[in-house]
Amino acid sequence: MGKSYGTLCKSCGNEEEYMLGFGFMSNPSFEYLNESIKSKVIKRHLHVLEKNYKGMIVDVPSLELFKCPTCKTLHSRLQFKVYYSNDKIFEPQYSCGKCKSILIPIELTGNYMGEDSEPIGYNCKKCGKETLERSLSSILWD
Repeated sequence: MGKSYGTLCKSCGNEEEYMLGFGFMSNPSFEYLNESIKSKVIKRHLHVLEKNYKGMIVDVPSLELFKCPTCKTLHSRLQFKVYYSNDKIFEPQYSCGKCKSILIPIELTGNYMGEDSEPIGYNCKKCGKETLERSLSSILWD
């Protein structure tokens, strides 16, 4: 199950859509992760963990919301954990495409990013202004 969350910039009209959740994936596999991830570095890590360390994906990978602490922009990224070597855990670390800062996961609690919430305090990826508002209502997907 998942949810789509959209934003619209009141200044420049830029629209963004963020897919959140895990409805797209019922059977976690390294093959799926390799297809879903763009980062060549993370793909290399996954390959080594699977082949050399008998890594195991735990839980179902899901699309989560992240923020850039420098640009103050929102991002949707695939979150997952791989256990390897009996007691070690690998979690991907993503960086902002614009400033290269490490993205920070956003904890969605209560009604934050829910039906009545607005994306307050975040900047538009296109014009950089703090003028985002909700676009279209949320969409649930399987």
